[in-house]
Amino acid sequence: CEIVTNPKKNRKILNLVLAVILAVGVWLYVINVENPTSPTTVRDVPVTVTGEDVLAERDLMVTHLSAESVDLRISGRKKTLMNLNRSNVSLELDVSTITAAGDHTLTCQYEFPRNVGSDSVSISDWEDLRITVTVAQRESKEIPVRGEFIGTEAENSLAGAVTTNPETVEVSGPAEALEDIAYALASVGGKEISSTHTETVGLVLMAADGTPADRQNITVSTETVEVTVPVRQVVSIPLTVSL
Repeated sequence: CEIVTNPKKNRKILNLVLAVILAVGVWLYVINVENPTSPTTVRDVPVTVTGEDVLAERDLMVTHLSAESVDLRISGRKKTLMNLNRSNVSLELDVSTITAAGDHTLTCQYEFPRNVGSDSVSISDWEDLRITVTVAQRESKEIPVRGEFIGTEAENSLAGAVTTNPETVEVSGPAEALEDIAYALASVGGKEISSTHTETVGLVLMAADGTPADRQNITVSTETVEVTVPVRQVVSIPLTVSL
């Protein structure tokens, strides 16, 4: 059996391989030798807010940011830009200079990895770093905790009035948000009980109409309370009425 080769086809394959090698070589030369300057965008870089503890000392709090992440446009040496991404580029927004409620536009501080020099990368548009912060006056109020038993009672068992420890909690947040919060609900249930039952459960903040209230920007002095459901044993005694 004689194998017949096609010289024309072989030359075509060889030329294709040489073209790929040449293209890769040119790319490596441009990246490592010429290393030109070019623009790029690092997308979805998260914004970290700092200085909120200072605001708290002034009874202020951040309620909204115009953007929680930024598409950061930068320019620099192509080889350097290839190593930058949202996980090694950081943005910090310091709000400690704010002294009054309202909207404030601040500039984020940026930081690149330690191996990236300031002379090899620069910000293309400084507006990317501008964030508007909404700050509100922080207020507090005390609300009652209502215990609720939603389980079932075993035979010859009778549940009494539910109690909680503590009986009240303090909620803090913007004044307009606090107006909608009337009480905190602590529910125990999902099981049959035959003796006094105590359980630690989470709280649900409730509006006056019995629907869950909005928890955004609200903090609670404690997120859990101890709920006790007292249970008494009862006995059925047949009675006979004689006339």
